[in-house]
Amino acid sequence: VTEGLPSNAPTNKIFVLLLQPRMRLFELVQLVYYPSVATIGDLVDLIPNTATEQLLGNQAYIGLCRPNGKGGTTSILTDLELMASGAVDGGSASIYRGEILVAIPEGYSGEQCQRYAKPILANQEFSKLLTRSDPLAPNTEKR
Repeated sequence: VTEGLPSNAPTNKIFVLLLQPRMRLFELVQLVYYPSVATIGDLVDLIPNTATEQLLGNQAYIGLCRPNGKGGTTSILTDLELMASGAVDGGSASIYRGEILVAIPEGYSGEQCQRYAKPILANQEFSKLLTRSDPLAPNTEKR
C-alpha cells in the first residue's frame, strides 16, 4: 500500500481492539496507515503483524466495527474494498485519526463484537489507559 507514495505522505494512527470471545482474550493494537490509499482490507491485513498475542494475530478477521454502533451504515465495516479514510465524496468509512475500532473475527458478527467490546472499553483502567497521550507506551507512573 506504500508503492508510489512519497516518503513524507501523511499517515493516520488508529487503535483496534482484537477479541477472541470464546477464550475471553483481547488486545489493543495500534495501526498506522496511509489514509489517501488504504482500504478496510488493508487495515485488516495489518493486524497479524501488530498483535503480540499469537492467537489474536493468527485469527482471521472479516472487517472492523465501531464499538458504539454510531455511524449508521459505517458502523459495521465489512466491505474490504471500501476506502478507510480520505475520500471526500462520501466513498469512505470516514475513519479518523485516533479512532478506536473493533476487529470482527471470522464466525462473529459486527453486532456481537460491539456487545463484547462495550464492557472492555467501559472498564475504568482501560478508559484511563485510553486518555493517555500515547496509550500503548509503557506506563512509567509509580504506583
